[in-house]
Amino acid sequence: MNYPTLSDGGVVTHVLVPIDDFNRISRAAAKPPSDADVQAAISLLNDPDAAWVDGEDTVRDIISDGIDAARRHSGLTQTELADAVGLSQPQISRLERNPDSASLGLLKRIAAVLHSRD
Repeated sequence: MNYPTLSDGGVVTHVLVPIDDFNRISRAAAKPPSDADVQAAISLLNDPDAAWVDGEDTVRDIISDGIDAARRHSGLTQTELADAVGLSQPQISRLERNPDSASLGLLKRIAAVLHSRD
């Protein structure tokens, strides 16, 4: 099966996978952690010097970087992508900067347009 990919400098950095396939792959690859893994995780959680990142910010960055990179990879301008999914160019620009307002349906429409251009 061919999944659309996102690249940065010619290096594939992300693979866009339908959620059902992702769940199937995740289940197949999952194995219970060892006792040593659990103890290491507990130690890290209790370490006051551990550096943590905000998960929501990380997801937002991945999605916004992904939309922008995929659009550029597809050779589309923001205006062309906007026309293809029924939005305005400023809305696409906002989504690329802050995808919080994007619905799953909109992300699927964007992915379909970008995938059709590969």
